[in-house]
Amino acid sequence: MKNAKLRYRQVHLDFHTSEHCPNVGGKFDEDQFIGALKKGHVNSITIFAQCHHGWCYYPTNTDMEHPNLQTDLVGRMLAAAKKADINMPVYITVQWQEKAAREHPEWRVRRPDGGYVGRPTMHPHTPLPHGGWYRLCCNTPYLEASVLPVLTEVMDMYNPSGIFLDITGEEICTCDWCIASMHEKGLDPNNAGDQVIHSQEVYKDYLTKTTDIIWSRNPDATIYHNGSDKKGRHDLYPHSHQVKGYKAINSW
Repeated sequence: MKNAKLRYRQVHLDFHTSEHCPNVGGKFDEDQFIGALKKGHVNSITIFAQCHHGWCYYPTNTDMEHPNLQTDLVGRMLAAAKKADINMPVYITVQWQEKAAREHPEWRVRRPDGGYVGRPTMHPHTPLPHGGWYRLCCNTPYLEASVLPVLTEVMDMYNPSGIFLDITGEEICTCDWCIASMHEKGLDPNNAGDQVIHSQEVYKDYLTKTTDIIWSRNPDATIYHNGSDKKGRHDLYPHSHQVKGYKAINSW
């Protein structure tokens, strides 16, 4: 991978499909899918293993398989792409996961004022109230209960060329777990500076656990931890936005 080069034409296939959508994947056709990519000269496309609604698009052993999934979309897309020499990193949501936020509100990121990070807020690209997502804290049991099991399954079942982990970053949080761990580390949960330090430590713990799962199974896999707060953060480079051992090469 030392001479790894990005593919010329890269597409990110956003696929956030709620439980109200019927017959998911029921009409999927490999020939039509690959034909459309070739017609568009696409030679790298990020596909979805799990979306913001919390649903998976492959036969998972967790409770997160889309209730209306008709086929192994992930497996079939990856197999078709391999035959066509199309690179296909796999997308997994991290801190926006509606199913977990709905079932476990205690896992949401909590602001120092007691409110949750997330709806109802204003989306920066629309004047309408953002009907979107609560932010989830990776210092709660959420990480071990949801993110890591899905990531492990995807790597073990499919061994993709890369992983795209979305909605990641350092979040100041005063949930029960963050308050407890700040006390354990000798930090003051009411001190703004200590809150920042703790958010950095929580994020690096997430980075370590996820990248270890990926690179222990495929040292050549690319990894992209998607977020807007990493510019100039050289301390995060060993984990983020690169092929293992080579700086600043993203996965898509």
